[in-house]
This record gives sequence, structure tokens and C-alpha cells, in this order.
Amino acid sequence: MENNFKKYIVLWLSQSISGLGSSMTGFALVLWAYGQSHSAMSVSLMTFCNYVPYVILSLFVGAFIDRHKKKTIMLVSDSVAAAGSLTVLALLLTGYLEVWNIYVINAVIGVTNAFQQPASAVATGRLVPKDKISNVSGMNSFSGNLIVVFSPMLAAFLYAAGGLWLILLIDLVSFALAFCVLLFFIVIPEEMTDGTY
Repeated sequence: MENNFKKYIVLWLSQSISGLGSSMTGFALVLWAYGQSHSAMSVSLMTFCNYVPYVILSLFVGAFIDRHKKKTIMLVSDSVAAAGSLTVLALLLTGYLEVWNIYVINAVIGVTNAFQQPASAVATGRLVPKDKISNVSGMNSFSGNLIVVFSPMLAAFLYAAGGLWLILLIDLVSFALAFCVLLFFIVIPEEMTDGTY
């Protein structure tokens, strides 16, 4: 069980780095979209397109997640989200990126989040011993708050220094790190074991 917790720390760290990259991309896309349209409504629609699919699907995905491998769900969800960032980068570099493209990609990411987040929560329960629950709660709170506080500042700095493409590149590198850690180093038990919550 102690070994599982050490593996969870590695998973948490890699996922936190990837979460920071994704959060910076989200903020940078807001900056880019506002710079293109100068419309607060267009920026609001980006968030709307992300959260509506997430909220709707969250009502129904529980049974699906229970029946399928959590690691596979996390890998596929993360890969689809990364493909979204890669698509934005390709459109940006070729000069074809438009605000409506971001609406579509945000909707797709909202769908993937509806699967990834509960699968990740279940995976945590499979890896973490009961006596480490408080540690996990503190770690998640720390990383979540750190991302909320620092991602806008980092994104604004990097956006000014290198533009949207630089932030997208960082996002993709952070995804690759988290993906490799999950794929090669983490084994998620499909059944509850003694000592986990």
C-alpha cells in the first residue's frame, strides 16, 4: 500500500503539471478570442460550450466508468483533450484559427472532462490507502488552488512573451509527461483492495 501511495504522488504531480498547462491554455484562448472579437459575449460562449456538455454528461457517465478500465478512460480522455490543443496549434500556425473553432474544441474538452474527472477520482480510491486520505485531500487542494492562482499570471506572461503558440506547446509537453507517467508507471486496480477507500 505504501508503494501505491508513492505511485499516486508521481501521478498527482504529473497530472497537476498537465492541469497547469491546460489551465494556461484556457486563459490564453480567452485572451486571444477577446483580441480577435473584442466581444465579452464571445468569451462567455467559450466557457458555456465547455461546461454544458460536462454538466449534461456528468449525469450519465457513472455507470460507464464503473464498467470500464479507469486507466483507459483517463488515457483516452487526456488524448482527446490534447488533440484539441494540437488542433488549435495547427490552425493558429496555418492562419486558419477562428473563435468558432474554439467553441467546438471546448465542447469536445467538456465531454472528455465528464469522463476523465470521475475516472480519476475512482483511480485515486484504488491507489490510496485509507490512512492517507487526509494527505490526498491536502495535496489536491494545494495543487488545485496553486493552478487557479498562478495559471492566469503565467499564461499572461507567456502570452506576452511568446504568444498563444508557446502556451499551447507547453500544454502539449505537459500532457506528454502526464500521459507517459500514467501509461508506463501507474497500475490502477480494477477492484477495491483492503486498505484503500
